[in-house]
Amino acid sequence: MRLEQAIKIVSEHIDSLLCKKEKIIVAIDGISASDKSMLAHVLHRIYIPDTTIFRTDDFSLRKEQRDPKRIAKPGYNFDWERFEQQVLIPLSQDKPVIYQRFNFSTEELEPSVTVIPAKINIVEGTFCMNENLQKYYDFSVLVRMLPSALEERLKNRSTAKNSIFASRQPLEEIYFEKTDVASKCSLVVDLE
Repeated sequence: MRLEQAIKIVSEHIDSLLCKKEKIIVAIDGISASDKSMLAHVLHRIYIPDTTIFRTDDFSLRKEQRDPKRIAKPGYNFDWERFEQQVLIPLSQDKPVIYQRFNFSTEELEPSVTVIPAKINIVEGTFCMNENLQKYYDFSVLVRMLPSALEERLKNRSTAKNSIFASRQPLEEIYFEKTDVASKCSLVVDLE
């Protein structure tokens, strides 16, 4: 499926949910470079000003949290506890979200930012379908990509986050394999 088709399908689901609920939380999970961020970005553009995006990358583990036992558990390679406390609980209660983003350059938390819940609140990022977080989502999407296309995209990535992402790649693969995220999502999108 092409990204444009995925956008149309996801938009239809969002529109249907908005007929039933005033505010929704949508999760978009997928392996690094699978176009989940692009999907979130385009949805944000379609629904401006009624959307906010929260990224699991902003909740990467700090050095002191990178315990081998924790990292070995599929889906626990990000600060899901802080994500739940600072983002998902307030969102689910329609309260302002006050959170700190992880800075990849300094590997420290940045000063707090405050975000007012929108009509459509998108949670984007690998591990967002962690077993402890699924209960907060009204709709969830798993974005997958053909292995050959994904491999090419990963080769071409050049960001400050590369070393962290390189170490995460095998953990992401284990997460998707061991936790069967596909069966837990409302929709699975296989991109070309």
